[in-house]
Amino acid sequence: MDASPELSSAEVENSVAKRRKSGRVSKQPQRLRDVTPLGSTKRKRSDEDMEGNGSEDDDDVSEDESEEDTEGEPDEEEVREKRRANRTSKTARNKPIAKRSRANGGTVDLAIRTSTAKSKQPRRAFPTPALSDQEAEGLYGQIFVQGDVEEDVVTNWVERFKNDEASSVAELVNLVLRAAGCTIGVDVHDIGDPDNANGRLTSIQEEFQAQNVVDYPLIAKGKTTALFKKRLTGFFRSVISSFPVDSLLFSKVQFEQNLQAWLLPMTSASTRPFRHTSTVVCCAIIAGLADVGRSLADSAAQTLRQIESERKKSRTNKSRISSLESTAQEIQKQRDKLDETIAPWLDSTFIHRYRDVDPNIRAENVVALGNWITIYPEYFFDGHHLRYLGWLLSDSSASIRLEDLKQLLCLYRDKDKLSGLRAFTERFRARMVEMATRDAEANVRATAVELVDVLREAGLLEPNDIDSVGQLIFDAEPRVRKAIVSFFSESINDLYESKLEDVGDKEALEGLTSSVDDFDTLRPEWLKLKCLVEALQTYDGPETDAPDANGQSSRTAMHSFEIARVETRFSLAAQALCDAVPEVKDWKVLAGYLLFDHTQAQPNGNSDDPEALLKQECKLNEREEVILLEILGSSIKISLAEAQEELADKKVKKTKARREELLEIQEDTARNLASLIPRLLQKFGADPESATAVLRLGHILNLEIFQELRQDSTTFASLLDDINKQFLTHGSGDVLNEATTALMHAKNFDELEEVTESKLQSLWETTTNTLHLLGKDQDLRTRGNLSSSNLKSMSNTVLRIANLARVADCTSALEAGPSPSSGKSKSRKEASRNSSKPSVDAVTILLSLIHRAKPSKTPTKSEVDDLGDGIAVNSATALMFYFMWKLAALKEVIVSADSNSPLLRPVQLETLAERRDALVSGIGEVLESRTRSRAGSRTKLKGAQGLEDVTFGLVDVLLDVCIMFPSTLRTAKPKRTVDQAGWNSEYLALISGIPTSIQGTILKLLATAEKDFAGKTGRSIGSADADAQDGDTEADVNDDPESEDEEDEEEESEAEDENETGGTSLGSGKLSKKHRSRLTSEQRLCGLGSRLVLAALSGVIDATKTRTQLQRNKSKLGPNWKEVVSYLEKASTGQSKKARSRNKEAAKNGGPAGTTKGKKQISNETVTGEEDEDDVDDGGKDDSPEAEEVDDQEHDDQAATNGIGNGVDNGAEDDHAESVMGD
Repeated sequence: MDASPELSSAEVENSVAKRRKSGRVSKQPQRLRDVTPLGSTKRKRSDEDMEGNGSEDDDDVSEDESEEDTEGEPDEEEVREKRRANRTSKTARNKPIAKRSRANGGTVDLAIRTSTAKSKQPRRAFPTPALSDQEAEGLYGQIFVQGDVEEDVVTNWVERFKNDEASSVAELVNLVLRAAGCTIGVDVHDIGDPDNANGRLTSIQEEFQAQNVVDYPLIAKGKTTALFKKRLTGFFRSVISSFPVDSLLFSKVQFEQNLQAWLLPMTSASTRPFRHTSTVVCCAIIAGLADVGRSLADSAAQTLRQIESERKKSRTNKSRISSLESTAQEIQKQRDKLDETIAPWLDSTFIHRYRDVDPNIRAENVVALGNWITIYPEYFFDGHHLRYLGWLLSDSSASIRLEDLKQLLCLYRDKDKLSGLRAFTERFRARMVEMATRDAEANVRATAVELVDVLREAGLLEPNDIDSVGQLIFDAEPRVRKAIVSFFSESINDLYESKLEDVGDKEALEGLTSSVDDFDTLRPEWLKLKCLVEALQTYDGPETDAPDANGQSSRTAMHSFEIARVETRFSLAAQALCDAVPEVKDWKVLAGYLLFDHTQAQPNGNSDDPEALLKQECKLNEREEVILLEILGSSIKISLAEAQEELADKKVKKTKARREELLEIQEDTARNLASLIPRLLQKFGADPESATAVLRLGHILNLEIFQELRQDSTTFASLLDDINKQFLTHGSGDVLNEATTALMHAKNFDELEEVTESKLQSLWETTTNTLHLLGKDQDLRTRGNLSSSNLKSMSNTVLRIANLARVADCTSALEAGPSPSSGKSKSRKEASRNSSKPSVDAVTILLSLIHRAKPSKTPTKSEVDDLGDGIAVNSATALMFYFMWKLAALKEVIVSADSNSPLLRPVQLETLAERRDALVSGIGEVLESRTRSRAGSRTKLKGAQGLEDVTFGLVDVLLDVCIMFPSTLRTAKPKRTVDQAGWNSEYLALISGIPTSIQGTILKLLATAEKDFAGKTGRSIGSADADAQDGDTEADVNDDPESEDEEDEEEESEAEDENETGGTSLGSGKLSKKHRSRLTSEQRLCGLGSRLVLAALSGVIDATKTRTQLQRNKSKLGPNWKEVVSYLEKASTGQSKKARSRNKEAAKNGGPAGTTKGKKQISNETVTGEEDEDDVDDGGKDDSPEAEEVDDQEHDDQAATNGIGNGVDNGAEDDHAESVMGD
């Protein structure tokens, strides 16, 4: 080093003074130019500015400057103190700084400046956790606090480096330390002893660790974090790149070694702020060296071009060529020297830190390597460096994988680098495809899809890879579907081009184009649509819900009240492809393609006819027709949505003609759709899957526009007739769900209510008459006594009743006896006359059918058993809706009652209570019999059916029915005062609790559901203690000790296998099945848990035992389960306050709350749940009725505790409270 550490103190002070003075003289003119009035940048803060007292008087400033010139320089301590005093007098750091005038007309602006050519900006002082602005000095203060221009800071540092290397290197090291949040620095004596650099850094690190600094600027949260990193890396990169290779920087080996001795050890420090900050700085230094390499490479290329140009001349200038060759050799030597300089920085920084434990540090290295390859490919673009990008594709951090993919995208998009990437692609192509198809993070999959699309364009993908990636068009994540659109559409175009060559001349096909309104006329666009549906069918995975023998999946067979799926995987794929494949948007072309009679497309021996060949190529199979129907629905919705959005957008001005055009689009769509649906049903109505897709189109039909067009009501009636026909002819749960939704959609419009009601009445008569006919002279309670055909008919009929009960009031239809006109044939009339048993209503039949869920003496799993279980669950579901409609009517009577209203007849209430008790006892008997059967047979089915959907379905209905009575009746209160005694309390006797024996069975079922979900997700839960409650040691409803361990091991193995594969997609076969199994298990658990919460709050079940069971695994089964259980705690806390307030109010009025005087119990079972001491005050011991609020909206809104104990019943409190009947 040039500066010796043994200089005397006097010599050092003299040297510093001279350097300051000379520096001021040389820099002062530059500062004057920088702050000219015409300039748009902010003036740097100089030492002269800091010496004043902040006065705004120009004479004072001039006087201070003259005194500085004559009296000499103050020492460092004085300057430092004056700087601190000056800053403390300023306003808050984030507010604009007041400007003061200058003698030369300039102004002072203290914002951070990025370039001298930019306009003035308000000051943006950078916040640092470990440093205050008053302590910032040196390079750190100039860059981050004073806001000096980066180029000026670099230029000034280079000038100081030429004069004193030791202090300049110390400034760089101190800058890194302070950027890491450390206030401890080094001096020239430390820099003069590079051999002791590790020891000094160790002591600094230990002292820094003692300060317990947990945050540092590079990871600090705030808007200025990115700016901090940009300015820090920009400074070091500019410092290195500002030196040519043959300059002072590279000519002095001591400088390079000294800088490495201080910075490289910090990249391996145990303290994360040091390691992270130094890694970022070293990467910036390597980037600066790469900039130098880039300039050398450009110079070498230019020299070679000049040599070639000279040699091609007719008169060669040998001396010129010799000079250029010497220049080229010199440049090559400089490049070799530069490469030698890069190597130690790269080996000590990147090679170690790309595997750092901190993902942020690994990410810095990934980004840096991509930048180095882009800047200086002559050195970094080779297999040795590219392999690191390939290895990092398997990083455990999603952010690293994502950043790595972005860097590879930049490389592959550079056409000049494709040849150099072929070997890399062959090595890591499988991993890139795997990331696109199976990565656990959606954003990583989406970026990987973009990368694979670039590979496809470059011809670097195998056909198998194209098929694997193409399946992502069905991915569950919208981001992934959006990313795959380009890839998928190009595959469609390739298939279309190949088919077009087989059909013939494209110009000949264009002549076939006809009018848009001609739906069923051959069109060339059909060939593109044929390619689309072929690709979708190829990429579509196997169905995960296998239909049963009755044509319906087990899920829809037992849960008919589930809302129909509107968006299928094909409709979602069509929505993603609408912009890339224009044919998808033209729904009229799609409709014509579907209505075309493809049976005419038979070979006629003339292979040269383009029209005949096109018909043959466009022929659809059954599966392709279903897919195209789904696409048609999406196309119509897209067309309507675009018109509605544009019409509703007030930001864009639209002409009157455009508004009329948009309205015409909607009207035309509604008019054509009303006539299109019957035609499609006529052609595709026989197949359940196709009929389901067609019935979905009824949801799109805007009946308001249909009514405004003053269409003949017969058109709408004809449409309803076609829907009713599908409802009565199909037993598929999907078809019935879609038909039911279409009927509900039609019922919502008052103008068409009369037509809709007549069609619904016709459906009720037909369905109930069929039920009575099938139940005549039959023992409906016993399993296995019906023929297979009658059992299927009964299953379909009950399923239709359960769906119809969702649409309209079913009480009159179910309570009526068989219609005299029910027999349409002679045999039916004779059977009705010959029947010796009295006729019963449909409610009684449905109550009897619930008992068919009782297993036989020799339990088996056959089609007959599945049908019997489905009948039982759907019968219970229909009865649940029956009770909902009955309670809704009862509540309406209560609410509208006044003093002149007649008393409620006890017979009506007793009948309702008896039927409710019959449902509860019937389900209880089924649960008990299945428990005994399980305990005796010791057999258990695995999988979803192993937990017996029938058991969960019946329990759900039981809880819903028992909850709806208190939640509805307690919120029912007459709007007017009723003077008649006992009128307002008689109906409250309908409130009944669940028998204790059934409560224990339900809690066992909850434990089974917890165990099932925990096994499928690999979670560990607490030991079940529900079986030991009340001394009950019977086997669980779905429990089998012999198969528990085996099933747990299998479920845990499946969970581990899927965790290793990453994510799943909708069409991924086995993985999709596992994923759906977990979701179904969680849905079943949370559904049962939420009903138990509401039951406990309503007082129909033992609240203490239920709360204990629910809270046992509260935080072990995921966030959804935790939220379900937390609702119980939140609701209980709210109730306690309401109960205390209510009782206090009752005490003021002279009577206690929560009691009932002289009320007769109608139900067979009374409520015996335990009472929370917070819910009932001392006043609850008296005998006077008072209401307690229970709010319940579809079993999801907040509910209040029943608070029933010692025969105490509570009623309603608020008029505005809602019940389950609100929906």
